[in-house]
Order: sequence, then C-alpha cells, then structure tokens
Amino acid sequence: MLSSTGIALLAFVIYWSILEFLKSRGKLEKYGMSSIGPMLMIRTKKGLQLLEKLSKPKLFWRVFANIGTPAVFMGMVFFFALILIGTFKIITSPPPPSQVTEPRNMLLIPWVNQIFPPEYLLVGLIVTLIVHELSHAILCRVEGVKVKALGVLLVLIPIGGFAEPDEKELMENTTRGQRIRIFSAGVISNFAVAAIAFTCFFYLLGFLSPHIVIAGVEEGIDLKVGDIVEEINGIEVKSAEDVTRALLHGDYVKIKTKEGEVVLPKVTGVRIMGLYTDYPAEKAGLKKGMIIFRIDNVNTPTLYAFKKYMDSTTPGQTITVYVYNNTNNASKVEVYNVTLTHSPIGNSGFMGVEVSEYIS
Repeated sequence: MLSSTGIALLAFVIYWSILEFLKSRGKLEKYGMSSIGPMLMIRTKKGLQLLEKLSKPKLFWRVFANIGTPAVFMGMVFFFALILIGTFKIITSPPPPSQVTEPRNMLLIPWVNQIFPPEYLLVGLIVTLIVHELSHAILCRVEGVKVKALGVLLVLIPIGGFAEPDEKELMENTTRGQRIRIFSAGVISNFAVAAIAFTCFFYLLGFLSPHIVIAGVEEGIDLKVGDIVEEINGIEVKSAEDVTRALLHGDYVKIKTKEGEVVLPKVTGVRIMGLYTDYPAEKAGLKKGMIIFRIDNVNTPTLYAFKKYMDSTTPGQTITVYVYNNTNNASKVEVYNVTLTHSPIGNSGFMGVEVSEYIS
C-alpha cells in the first residue's frame, strides 16, 4: 500500500503528464493558459471591470501605500534578521529530531505541513494571494498603468498569483515613487489584513468566559466528559492556576459541577499518555499510564504545575520523577532518575512524554 508521500508523488506525476499532453495539443493556449514545467499559469480578464471600480478612490490608495511603504522596508529588515538568527541557532545548537523540527513542517503549505490542518492553510493561502495580487493591480490602475490580466499559478494546488501589468507603461510612464507604491502594495495589504485579523481575534477573546472542563473519566466515577467544573475543594476554579491551588488542600478531592458534587481519594498528577522513542523518559523506564505526581521536591498535581516546573529545567539536568504506577494492577509509588535532553521548543529540558491531567 502506498504511503501518503507515495500517493502525493503519483498524483504529481499524473498531473504533470496531463499538463504536458494538453500543452502539446495546444489546448492550454486556447483557454488562456500556459505552463512552465509542472507550473500552470491561468490568466483571465474577468475582474478587470471590478478593478476599475475599486481603484476610483485614488487619494485613499496613494495615502494607504505611502503610509505602508516604511512598514514594508522595516519588515524586510526584520524578517531578514530573523532568518539569519534562526539559521545561526540551528547551525550552532541544532534541536533534536522531532515532528516539529522536520523541514516540511517549517513550510505552511497545505498537505505538506503535518501540524496545521490543510484546509486552514489553504484558506489562508487563498486569502493572502487574492489580497496581495489584487492590491498590486489596484495600485497599477491608480497610477495609470494598464492591467492586461489577472491570474493564478498552480502546481496541483495554488502556489502563487499575479497581476499582469503593461510593462512598458509601468517602466516608462511612471515615476520611482509610483513604482514603489505599486510594488509595495501587496505586502502592505497583507500586513493590513493580518492586523485586522489579530485585532478581531483578541477582541473576541474578551467575550470568552474560561472554564475547566472534564476531558476524560475512568469507570466508576460519577462524572461525564464535558462537565464544567465550578469548584474543587470549595475553591472556585476558572484556570489551571486555580486548579493547582485548590488541589493543595485536603486529603480528598471534592469536585463540584453543575450536575452535583463528587468526592474522590486524592491521587493527583499528570498521566503519561505516550512516550517519545529513544528519549530520556523511555530510557529511564517510565511507561504509558503512570501518573507523575512529583518532580524533585515539587508536587505536580496539574498539567500547569508540571509544565511550569519543566520550563525551569535545563538540558543535561537529572531530575527525580515520582510516579504512581497502576499499569499492572499493582498500584505503588516508584522513583526514576531522568537526565533531560533539549526541548524541541525553547531552551528548557525535555524528558519526552505526552501527558494529560489526572485526578482520582
């Protein structure tokens, strides 16, 4: 059975073969298309009338471009510096191999990146392309440059777009300032859309009321997945910090939800849901299902407490991990010494476990 990579390669070969066949028969040119290797360029004159309407407020677009041009130059310097610094850090202290650090996951390309859902990446890519190229085209018309066509570049999926101006008019009938506005328009508009999106996102966050929700329940416990926790041990909880504070009190855990109250014996910590192969936790002998309730002399009753302590560790540091082992129906406390490696994200230590909160 073919892997996902094999299927993608097969689809690409079939696509390219069809493209070359249509090109050899003159079918692409008939419909205003052309190809260079596997890249298909689709041109259209549709939308040019809309372009004329959008470009009518010329003063607005010129002011918009003039204000945004300095941001383009600052962004160019910033991102170039970011690339240099990132390259230097990767060369001098390469992170351990992981899904996060795979080269394909550095690229925000649908069906290439394995971390982000492809449909979200595709929507983002399409919005970016439309805004970017439409802005170039609008500024061309604002400055009196004819736009011959609009188009998109495809290699199975959209990888780019273009507004095709009359190059002779662009280079001979415009000043340097006009050309700068035209060339900068796409990036300026992308910055503007990003600013609007972030503003809306953080504005809407203010309307959210945080809740602690039951994510998993063992048999025999009178709670349901999705129940909203109102109080733990008499303390109102709305955040991970509140849960940590509440679990420090009492020998039992009293959980109050909208459905009622449940009292549980106090075994709190983070359950190991999975281990990274050949990472310190696995090498030390930790197993899936164990509950980590203390690291060194610090209790870790919640995911927040666990992450907070791990963020304070360093690569090469040896930590003492206390676990409640009920993996073989022989519940007992065990102690493991784990020497940490580099975290794939940040400079803290990393033991190589996937964990979730556990209360029993």
